[in-house]
Amino acid sequence: MSSSPLPSPLVAIKLVPLGHATSMDQVAAALNEAAVTSDVAPPPCVGDFMSSAPTRVRGMAAMVLGYADGGSLADVMRSAYSRRKPLTPAVAMHFATQLALALKHVHDAGYAHLDLKPANVLLASAQAGMVASSARWKAANRLGRQQAVVKLSDFGVAAVAPGPGEPRLTGLAGSPPYMAPEMLSGAGYGREADVFSFGVLLYELLAGGVRPFPGTTLETAGRAILTRRPAALPPHVPRELAAIVKAMLRKDPAARPTFADILVSPPFAAA
Repeated sequence: MSSSPLPSPLVAIKLVPLGHATSMDQVAAALNEAAVTSDVAPPPCVGDFMSSAPTRVRGMAAMVLGYADGGSLADVMRSAYSRRKPLTPAVAMHFATQLALALKHVHDAGYAHLDLKPANVLLASAQAGMVASSARWKAANRLGRQQAVVKLSDFGVAAVAPGPGEPRLTGLAGSPPYMAPEMLSGAGYGREADVFSFGVLLYELLAGGVRPFPGTTLETAGRAILTRRPAALPPHVPRELAAIVKAMLRKDPAARPTFADILVSPPFAAA
């Protein structure tokens, strides 16, 4: 009687060189990332860690992560737009709905992610993590991307979200084009900042790579986010979907929907 060996899990290893201030900041972020992800007890739509903390290996801090074989949402967007084939609303909503579920899970666990952007949204095929999946899954170039499993990653700056009546978070976190206005203004922020970032990301998916606010630096993007209104989405975007994206991008954090609200809205409930 013969038996076949079970496929071995594939992992990704994050290496951070030790020895200078920037690296120590990265190590602190990695420690925070491991602690938050472990506490969140991730479902399939949140990037999973195989180890609870970085291990020192030959002058580097090493962290073993779950493997996602489809690259990132940034890769998908870059490939689509370079071929002048923007993602359809249906494909965009396939990614967005899973991401909203992941962020709701993070918020329900008491955290705010605070660094949402396409590069931090990883994609995995159904075979991810197994040696048996031979060739690298080309999420950016095949129709298989419509079956991609979203993995929210990079919890390095995630923080415990304030509850009602508690002091708001302060300081800048994340990437300028995705920062919420209340973070940029110094007014203090919480979970609502993730909703704004999600709105920027979804707008970008639907608008062929164009973000709702121009600029890439803290100065240029920050000024636009604080002072400008987003342009209307392209006419091919369904009206109800455009309306929920507009609600996510409101300047007033209290006026934005929660992820629970977003997931029961018609565009997401039907996705």
